[in-house]
Amino acid sequence: MRIGIYGGSFQRAEVGGGHTFEMNFLESLKKLDTEHDIFFFYFSKKRIFEDTEHITFVNIPPSMRFKMRDRLFKFWLYWYDIQVMYYYTSSYYNVDLPQVTTVWDLNHNDIPAYPEVSRRGGFDARQSVHNYKLPRATRIIIGNNVGKHDICTYYPVDERKVRTIPMFTPQDVFSLKSDEGILEKFNLEKGKFIYYPAHFWAHKNHIRIVKALKELKNRGIELTCVFSGVGTRLNFVKRKVKEFGLENQVKFVGFISREEVSALYKNALALTYASVFGPDNIPPLEGLYFECPTIVSGIDGHREQLGDTVIYFDTFDHIDLANKIQDVMNNGISQEKKEAGKNLAIERSSDNYVKQALDVVAELEPIVECWEYNDVFKKFKTYAKERGWIGRKGK
Repeated sequence: MRIGIYGGSFQRAEVGGGHTFEMNFLESLKKLDTEHDIFFFYFSKKRIFEDTEHITFVNIPPSMRFKMRDRLFKFWLYWYDIQVMYYYTSSYYNVDLPQVTTVWDLNHNDIPAYPEVSRRGGFDARQSVHNYKLPRATRIIIGNNVGKHDICTYYPVDERKVRTIPMFTPQDVFSLKSDEGILEKFNLEKGKFIYYPAHFWAHKNHIRIVKALKELKNRGIELTCVFSGVGTRLNFVKRKVKEFGLENQVKFVGFISREEVSALYKNALALTYASVFGPDNIPPLEGLYFECPTIVSGIDGHREQLGDTVIYFDTFDHIDLANKIQDVMNNGISQEKKEAGKNLAIERSSDNYVKQALDVVAELEPIVECWEYNDVFKKFKTYAKERGWIGRKGK
């Protein structure tokens, strides 16, 4: 089968989880041994990937006016005889082909009050895209059954179309060399700080950690906290830290490298992941791989994603979070829990995710073999191949 994968415009490293997902997915895709011909379409000023045995990378200049870019993209789909379009991230581009689409979350429906999913037309934009793409997808991929329930609750989608594939642990963490210099750089002591890697969006719930630190301080416990990331609510969080008199305890380290992140996981007392949004997230899996005690918000998606490998706190209760942090300080976590968490993180590799995703796409093969595309293009390509203008894959 000839599968098109829509890459769109790659996210910058500073974006965080989206970039990490894209890069690790691509590395695993390039290693995958498959009988299908895969064509990966992306918008870039220059070609940034080399073709492999099974994958042809097609870059489309993003500087073109939209109508020209749209026509060129759809021309390539016809030219390469694409039978199925697979959207491996939540990005979407409307094409007239059978589709497998991915949903990362539908939190704008769950809690539309958060400004990042509601202001400046954000809610309407998300609704418009999902109302269009989900009903017309032949298969939909999401991380767990909590997410599947959301899809079928908020949109007219038959649950038989939805496939769950657990969010993966980025493959690069398995070989990362930690940059321990960050401990000296920010005057951190091993096992004496908690860590939260998250950009400063309102739904990341930083305020819960700040208030928990204040509660611990009232109990006579002055614990250091490291926040990495950037974002629109950074100044708000800084004001709250100052208001609560925690300036000497909270360190804002900005955007840091993956090697520095891994060093913080390895040396932290605990990873405190307070996000309100799910249904799944990447950082808890990374923390588990490094055997870092992991305290996460008790949303339903996290409970399904992570099971008994982490410690849960009531998402909006800073007292409960303070209690859980203090318990880890006093008692740590069992070796059995650490091993279970690491095993889960290893099992959820990006290699396994990509293989399962392509298996879902392959479910469409009996459907699309019922007809043939683009007779006009086929005749022209036969003519061009006979004269040596193009190769086997249509280049």
